[in-house]
Amino acid sequence: MKLNEINPHIRFAYEFDYVPGQMNSYRAYDCHLYYITSDTSSISIADKSYELLRDTSVFVPPGVEYRFGKDVSFSTVSINFDMTQSRSDLERPIDPVPSELFSEDKITERVELADCDMFSLPFVMYGMGYLLDRIKKILAEFEAKQQCFREMSSAYLKDTLIELVRACRHGGRSFQKINELINYVNEHYREPLTNQSLAAMIGYHPYHVNRLVRASLGMTLHHYVILRRIEAAKKLLRETYMSVNEIAEACGYNSFTNFSTDFKKRTGMSPHRFRERARLLI
Repeated sequence: MKLNEINPHIRFAYEFDYVPGQMNSYRAYDCHLYYITSDTSSISIADKSYELLRDTSVFVPPGVEYRFGKDVSFSTVSINFDMTQSRSDLERPIDPVPSELFSEDKITERVELADCDMFSLPFVMYGMGYLLDRIKKILAEFEAKQQCFREMSSAYLKDTLIELVRACRHGGRSFQKINELINYVNEHYREPLTNQSLAAMIGYHPYHVNRLVRASLGMTLHHYVILRRIEAAKKLLRETYMSVNEIAEACGYNSFTNFSTDFKKRTGMSPHRFRERARLLI
């Protein structure tokens, strides 16, 4: 089967607010495409963590273990589907199940595309805001449920999936390198990071890296590093009794003043005030 032969069968498409909690890792029996519509969230897929921003697209194939972060609420669109119409008899949503309850033999279909291996593995793609119009059309079809709404939404989804392939292939090596860079920041934000050192890591000029990151994330590389550190600090302020100075150091700051300034710019309050409010909400 080739990419141009896909004919998606959507079981459900909806937008929802994810409420953090003690959610287990889980697996789905069909494909899941998420489009993040709020500012900050996170997901772990097959033991790898990703920081998610608005306009991020996440694809998870059936059977792959994943878990949204338990400490941040966010909004997302979820589209649950198969690549073909082979199991179009199953129209109702099939909920993901905790990993320990998952059964491989219940996967709705297994499809390999001879000319595109992109959908064989999970992926995260940043800066996909131009897909929002297509996503909204799919949601509108499922909300109105007019005649042939499944056929119309299938056409919109095929268009969306092909745009994801184009984005990956058009970006080529640069796309892969920027995603590699973003994932590196997510894992190493506690360490000293500069535009120069990060650019050198992937063999690009700092100016070129910053331009690519801005195009992908809508912000500079420096601002993304700050964002990642502040999100980590918020988690530590909520969940630990570490001092604010200790938290600043644990999040990659060698200056409490710089940490406090960045934190207030991002949240509108000091770290101490944020901790007080977080504890009042418990």
